[in-house]
Amino acid sequence: MSEENDRQQAVRPSDNISSLQMQQNAQQIVQSQTPQINYIGKVIISDRDRAKHNEFYVWASKEENIEVGSAILVAEDDRDRIVGLVVDSYSTSSAENALAEFYSSEVGNPLTQPHIEPRVITVYKIRILRREPTIAKPPTSRMRVRFASQQDIDFLNQTIAPENRVLAGFLYSFSEPENPNSWIPLYYDARYIAGPEGAHAMITGKSGLAAKTTYALFLIFSFLQWSRNNNKRVAVVAFNVKQCDLFRIGSILQMQSWDQVEDAIRRYFRNRSEIASTNIGLWRRLRQEFNLTSPSDLIPGGSNNPQVYFWTYNLTDRCVQGIASHPNIYSYGIGDLSRNELEEVLSGGDYDSLTDPQQQYVNPLARTIEEQIQSQRAQNITFAQLLNDAREVMQGQRGAIFYRVRGAGNTYRDDTIRAVARRVANFLEGNRNFGLMMDQQRGNPITDTNIHEGVNIIQLNFSSEIMQRLIFNNVLNRLLQIQQSPQPFDHVLVFVDELNKFAPKRYYSPIKESIIDMAARARSLNIGLIGAQQFASLIDEEVYGNASTYVIGNTDDAELKNEEYKKFGDLKSLIPELMQGETIIYQLASYNSPIKVRFPIMLHQLQ
Repeated sequence: MSEENDRQQAVRPSDNISSLQMQQNAQQIVQSQTPQINYIGKVIISDRDRAKHNEFYVWASKEENIEVGSAILVAEDDRDRIVGLVVDSYSTSSAENALAEFYSSEVGNPLTQPHIEPRVITVYKIRILRREPTIAKPPTSRMRVRFASQQDIDFLNQTIAPENRVLAGFLYSFSEPENPNSWIPLYYDARYIAGPEGAHAMITGKSGLAAKTTYALFLIFSFLQWSRNNNKRVAVVAFNVKQCDLFRIGSILQMQSWDQVEDAIRRYFRNRSEIASTNIGLWRRLRQEFNLTSPSDLIPGGSNNPQVYFWTYNLTDRCVQGIASHPNIYSYGIGDLSRNELEEVLSGGDYDSLTDPQQQYVNPLARTIEEQIQSQRAQNITFAQLLNDAREVMQGQRGAIFYRVRGAGNTYRDDTIRAVARRVANFLEGNRNFGLMMDQQRGNPITDTNIHEGVNIIQLNFSSEIMQRLIFNNVLNRLLQIQQSPQPFDHVLVFVDELNKFAPKRYYSPIKESIIDMAARARSLNIGLIGAQQFASLIDEEVYGNASTYVIGNTDDAELKNEEYKKFGDLKSLIPELMQGETIIYQLASYNSPIKVRFPIMLHQLQ
């Protein structure tokens, strides 16, 4: 018997089984082998809800939990697949208007049970994130809609090459919060965090509620894990501006196991079991994502010790009491400052308030001091001598350094010189305890040899904002020098809270100009600035506009009216409702829409 006859005999129905029954059995076998797809709605194409090339509307079953800002849905038919983000929603019904609703309830009786309830549907606005095939056109059919699967998110993440993915946060699948598989990761493109394609992340939101520092550290640890997996040399320079939060990072090393972490999370959140479960699930997912054997793996490790280093202005600093390693002590003499920083000192930290004659005098005075220091013949030029000369000028004497400026007493009047001398004296008398080396021309500044691979924490938690600006600017200049040297880091991340202090809008200072310059060219040197602040509207436009990544937590409606928030589009209305651990991210190079993500509490906060 031939093979063809064998096949025909194999499919020939028996006397007891009909051909129709065999066909039904075959269909059942195929169905049992093919996962069932749960479609929840369809695309709407109507005169009211029109489909566009970048957004469209869908209806979905009212029983579904669909969260605006973070839910990703897929519309598909036999030819097309569109992955989109839910950015808005509304419910409507078959009732003609509100009056009809009122009269159908026995003229306003809320307890009535109408014979026929109006049909209610919920409509969702979808922002297109990616589609297949790639084409800029609106949906033209009533495509079926379902929740995105892990494969769909993987398809979305394909816009970022695997070797460039830095964890940005998680989407929640609304199943079990402690199950790590309930949390779906989203990524940034590392090339737009700290160069070379782009740089800088701006994090904005209310103090406390937005958890800006928590997200900044989450991003920093994510970047460090990315660098470890890709054999990159990365230095993180974090300025501790408020309280002692960053000085507690080393306490992560004291956590021996993940069971200890989960117990600490439950204790920390006490009666808020839902939040505790969310954070436990997020950390379980992070362990998988980063392949962390123990909590201490979050801190980069060198050959002998964890790579975390601390700098402070004085050992009496209360923030250094709890750290295991001995901190370095920084100090700055007059010879350690750049021209811009000298001008900041001579203005008393408020350059913008100088009169025109005072500004005209400050510049040549700074140049005179700088030239005498560089000549190496004037070893007596110290902050102490400058203070002594300023006091003499205030008493009517012609103090040495203030009158060495060409034109002093003629081009520059005595009252102008006295006004500047008073500012200098006030600055030096008020800041001698915050890192000034008064009696020597050179101090112990943070230089290129002090910046290490790993995490470098620099204390700026003191009352003098001008000293904060001086040290911040000085370290930034050192980082620029490192990255232009023969042995640069692969990347440098700089984190500072309250960035608006250092680069305020509508305010001029010599130091601010340095920061603007750094923001403009840092990406070419692989330097990324992570700035956190309550109000984006208070930051210099050039600094804020040079960022490639924007992150926003809970923010008031009044602040959201400013121009800086237009990029968040439909999701602006969601921002005032964000809870701790929720934020909206936007990296235009990776996604063409802002997306709401979740992130966990940092482990050092549990101590």
